[in-house]
Amino acid sequence: PVWRASTHLYEDCAAQEASVSPDGKRIVFSVSYGSLWQHETLMTWQLGDIQYAKLYIYDVATKTVKEIPNQSSKVINRMPDWIDDNTIVYASNAANLYPVRDQWNCHAGRYPDGTPRGYSGGQCVSQSFPTSPAGKAMQIWRMKVDGTEKKNLTKHESMAIRPKVLRNPKNKGRIAYSSWQNSEDEGFYAGGGGPGTVVNHWWLMTMAPDGTAPASLVGAHHSNYI
Repeated sequence: PVWRASTHLYEDCAAQEASVSPDGKRIVFSVSYGSLWQHETLMTWQLGDIQYAKLYIYDVATKTVKEIPNQSSKVINRMPDWIDDNTIVYASNAANLYPVRDQWNCHAGRYPDGTPRGYSGGQCVSQSFPTSPAGKAMQIWRMKVDGTEKKNLTKHESMAIRPKVLRNPKNKGRIAYSSWQNSEDEGFYAGGGGPGTVVNHWWLMTMAPDGTAPASLVGAHHSNYI
């Protein structure tokens, strides 16, 4: 749903990505804030680039909602899940970084066979992400539900999203997440012929709840898929 929230900087917002705590007593969810725009063909109203997003807790017993403290209106916090009944993991752009740029056809020079690599026109920004807050790099963070003990678990990641705490016996407690393996080395992906489809450069990673012991589930040398 999208509704008006007059107490925030942007009136239009959408609640999404709900996750129930292990004890079943609370639900954490995100609310994204931005401005509505109407699709010119479908004539449907949509929330545009997210300017910021915050995490909220719904108490099942009291049926009340509280915003998790210590969240900035300049940061996007989304995609929460529970590590335990008092600790959550989520995706955030709080590090205030941009992802590694993709190269595509926006570089000057030539390939080894002599064909041009691209052009260097002013309109070429060599990136597939917006320059607004919605284009900043998301990384995986954890914190207590009272807003304390924040920690960036993936400082080394150019883009990491959608954390999910695993419950199966083999990986119980580990955090799975999507990791964008973009690189300026285009030869790594396509034998020197170009990077391919940049949105497909994702690996499924796991790590311990404190961010240590990373491992690949899908991608890297663990499978034939990227």
